[in-house]
Amino acid sequence: MMLREAVKQTPDCDGIVLGGHGLFTWGDTQHQCYVNTITIIDQLGQFVSEHVERRGTNLFGGNRTATLKNHLSLAQDIFPFVRGRVSAKQRLIGSFSASSDVLRFINSADAAKLAHLGTSCPDHFIRTKIRPLFVPWNPETKLSGLRQAIDTALRQYREEYAAYYVSFAQSNSPKMRDANPTVVLVPGIGMFSFGKNKTEARITGEFYTNAIHVMEGASALASGTTSAVLPQAGPAAKTEAFSVYSNYVALPPSEAFRIEYWQLEEAKIRRQPTEKELSRQICLIVGGGNGVGRETALLAADRGAHVVVADKNVAAAQAVAAEVQKIGGKEAAIAVAIDIRNRESILQALRETVSTYGGLDIIVNTAAVFPSSPDGQITDTQWGLTLDINVTANHSSG
Repeated sequence: MMLREAVKQTPDCDGIVLGGHGLFTWGDTQHQCYVNTITIIDQLGQFVSEHVERRGTNLFGGNRTATLKNHLSLAQDIFPFVRGRVSAKQRLIGSFSASSDVLRFINSADAAKLAHLGTSCPDHFIRTKIRPLFVPWNPETKLSGLRQAIDTALRQYREEYAAYYVSFAQSNSPKMRDANPTVVLVPGIGMFSFGKNKTEARITGEFYTNAIHVMEGASALASGTTSAVLPQAGPAAKTEAFSVYSNYVALPPSEAFRIEYWQLEEAKIRRQPTEKELSRQICLIVGGGNGVGRETALLAADRGAHVVVADKNVAAAQAVAAEVQKIGGKEAAIAVAIDIRNRESILQALRETVSTYGGLDIIVNTAAVFPSSPDGQITDTQWGLTLDINVTANHSSG
């Protein structure tokens, strides 16, 4: 009825934008409606982009810090720690992003304040929770103080989440869910996102990147004054219920709680299939390219694990990883090269595992050789290779 009244008052309008919700357009045919939709979205996008470009380096209040040159290696080093901390209640699989959009935001002067406000869109919020965890850390080329900063920030995050729940919970509200964040922002390094599987973790990061774009557009369009009555306000939430910073308007906490703990959302969660024995776990199988290793990889996948197939024969590892993906999905497995006689090769395989999934839970080493010859005689070279792979290499791996 409100939409009808708005169109009646402005009969020549091309569409209606609902504050904090979305866009409505129309046309005489389905195709015309579609064309009108993408045309208006394109026009709005160009309008916002022009303002973003004008802001240049002043966007989000300008840079507070710079991206570290070794940020990718630091991300690999800290990823298992971050995953371990946010998995305090239940294991999560991780994803990492160091895109230019993400880094420009988290390195900015306004990032901490904007991140704390939370997202403005319910679609974003369901994935990213009430807000991300922003770690107030002064970037250094080493991880000095970062673990302590994460622990301190995480403790405060959990306390705030518990207070948020207590403030808005009703007698019939579902029990408080996991108080850990699904998005962790670290200045100078990048964004870590988490979910019950790799796909969910990646999508969570993409949703927060979209939230960054919303804040980007709002900040770029800031005029320096705030309207006495916000266009998003209405009977469900008055202007004073909203938090505003640099022209960005976040969802009111009461509305966020209503969405997060909506009975229908709770019903959807309860109806999800029971997770498998190895769900949310990362399994590295050495020698996974054939034989026992291959069977182990397939079994782990069948039981829900994310599988890293490691083998000296990379082609064989890739073939097995493809089989695993047919069981668990395209992001449920990767193939890596490994030579367990070479420490650097082992380290590289571990770093690829961490970069992809955030950590490691299970290691199965099936790499071994059995010396044999047509005449039954084992040469010193064969015996040396057998000891090297079956015994010494396992010590090196440790």
